[in-house]
Amino acid sequence: MKNLIIAAIALFTLNSFAQEKEVKKVSVQTSQEIDSQNQSPNYKADIETKKLSGHLDLSTEQYEKVHEIMLKHFASEQNPKKGVKEKTAIKVKSDKAELSRTVLNQNVELSQDLNEKLKEILSEEQYKKYQQYNLQKRKSYKKVMIKEN
Repeated sequence: MKNLIIAAIALFTLNSFAQEKEVKKVSVQTSQEIDSQNQSPNYKADIETKKLSGHLDLSTEQYEKVHEIMLKHFASEQNPKKGVKEKTAIKVKSDKAELSRTVLNQNVELSQDLNEKLKEILSEEQYKKYQQYNLQKRKSYKKVMIKEN
């Protein structure tokens, strides 16, 4: 009888710990999503430029140019997303797939444009470091996306 009671207590205890972890993950995700949605292009440009400056040892002149490029990049990145969100609310599911492909293509073009502009400003060594930094960033993002799904 004692063993049965101990087993039941252990089962309820383990179950409650598992539920707490799920709640924490959900609350962290939503706060991160809210933060990323509320950030202005200027704020994003400041943060990304500071990160790049730390990784690439940018000069003051390079820092200012990179900041301008990042500001333009994040501003142009934000505008298509707003238009697509409005369109997806109206369109049917078949059109949503087409719109998502359009957004993906726009993002690829924006990334290529950003990389070309940065290549003009950075030295060869700095650009190689930037590419490595970018690759690590994408890998960590993919890991997070895999864990969420």
